[in-house]
Amino acid sequence: MTSTLIPPPAAPSTDTTHAIAVAPELEPDDLILSARDSGIWASADAGITWRQVFDAGSPNQRITATCLAVTPAVTGPRTIFAGAFGTVVKSIDGGQRWRAIALPRPAPLVTCLAVSPAHDEDGVILAGTLEDGVLRSDDRGEHWKRWNFGLLDLSIYAIVPSPAFAQDDTIFAGTETALFKSENGGRSWRETPFPETAAPVLALTIDHDRTCWAGTDGHGIWHSTDDGASWRQASDGAIDGAVNGFVVTGDSLLAVLPETILISHDQGQHWHPAITDLSDGGGIAGVAALRDQAAHGRRSIAAHEQLADAVDAPFSVLKGLRDAQRRVPFGRYSSAATAAIAPGSSPENHSGSAGMTLLIQLRDGSVRHHRLDPDKDVGKGNR
Repeated sequence: MTSTLIPPPAAPSTDTTHAIAVAPELEPDDLILSARDSGIWASADAGITWRQVFDAGSPNQRITATCLAVTPAVTGPRTIFAGAFGTVVKSIDGGQRWRAIALPRPAPLVTCLAVSPAHDEDGVILAGTLEDGVLRSDDRGEHWKRWNFGLLDLSIYAIVPSPAFAQDDTIFAGTETALFKSENGGRSWRETPFPETAAPVLALTIDHDRTCWAGTDGHGIWHSTDDGASWRQASDGAIDGAVNGFVVTGDSLLAVLPETILISHDQGQHWHPAITDLSDGGGIAGVAALRDQAAHGRRSIAAHEQLADAVDAPFSVLKGLRDAQRRVPFGRYSSAATAAIAPGSSPENHSGSAGMTLLIQLRDGSVRHHRLDPDKDVGKGNR
């Protein structure tokens, strides 16, 4: 396996990266977006060079993006959303121009965004917040309402819709104390039988087999194969620490911890490190899985998932966090038009993780490209 380090973009030395997202096909090599204290930055060459596309503003009136989301591209252009304190920022032209949309008061801190896989038709986007539950927009982020009936814990750390959201209206939300499910698009919620002792739930994803995966803070990884009716621990006890997110690549599952990425090829029963010791840059802010496309002379995004750490917002904003060391993930539903990671992408696109390159952005903005070794990271090497 190989790993290369790319220095951070030319931003203030105290600038911190909170999240990354990928907007496929907006540039010849796809567009990678990075949410930082200074604003939103973009790279069209797999993180080698960056340009600032949104200025967060002055320190007194700063709009610091905490999470990012990109709509699936079906018939129209992709829309980029960024969550912030009291605001969702929106771009409909690939990040060239942005518009801030105020959220209902009291102003919430947005922790995660989830776009409907049928967004082109239904216009639905969901926002999880630190203390104010779930907000939903039915008009592509123009207007928002709180939808918290039955949601007994309003601290939302992760949210993911079903791959068949257009048919079943199902959403899962991970919180400080439980894992909730809605079967009517977020209008009402009920608690699933996820073990209370395993909470908080920091990360959620749904793979192409419709298995729902939940990452916790210190209690490993859990999964459900029956739409949340039951949950089983899917790790062998080797996972110690906060599981901040997942990357699904073919038949493999990667779990992102603060300074380590683990990989499993047997439905999470066994794990081994794909890459370790990512502490120099302050820990992992985001991961994207890239696949080389030599025939086209460029890199193409084959899979991606927004995986992020805790917001380094002013302490007054984050004073509700119980543990200052906890890394709160700001998850994003991955585009259904993107192969491998997207819940709902076609099975023929799931070609495994051999030859996969991970783009890892650290919290200081630096980027590492890490090539997965087919002989060690793929197959039965984790046994």
